[in-house]
Amino acid sequence: MLAILNGMFRLEANRMNQELILTIIVAFSGWIIVHQFNSRRDANNKRKEIRLTYLMAAYRNLENASSRTKEEIEKGIGREFESSIADIQLFGTEKQVQMALAIIHKLSNENSDASVGSLLSNLRNELRKELGLKIISNEPVHFRVKKNG
Repeated sequence: MLAILNGMFRLEANRMNQELILTIIVAFSGWIIVHQFNSRRDANNKRKEIRLTYLMAAYRNLENASSRTKEEIEKGIGREFESSIADIQLFGTEKQVQMALAIIHKLSNENSDASVGSLLSNLRNELRKELGLKIISNEPVHFRVKKNG
């Protein structure tokens, strides 16, 4: 009788060990899957954050350079303008890159009347969309304060 009880105890212990091992495998597998999803989400969020940071800086620099004379641009904000065009080519949408290239071509042909308004409008709408803000239909207005004298 004792041998039968001892055998039953071993069977029960063996079954409990199998259940424990199965539980550990399922938990570990779940942890790996959740970790992979979280890692992808975090990487996507970081890429989005970097892209938004650069495009917001590009927007500000282009806006700062717009409605300025060629002399004003050459004097102080030319590098920021160039950097903004490079950032748009790196992080912008295909349409934004094409618009930036059109501005570059106009400026390289000594046509200082190249407008960044449509590019600014497109950038603004893209950034607002990414930030969950309402799209604005009008073109940006550039306010400039001129010193007298």
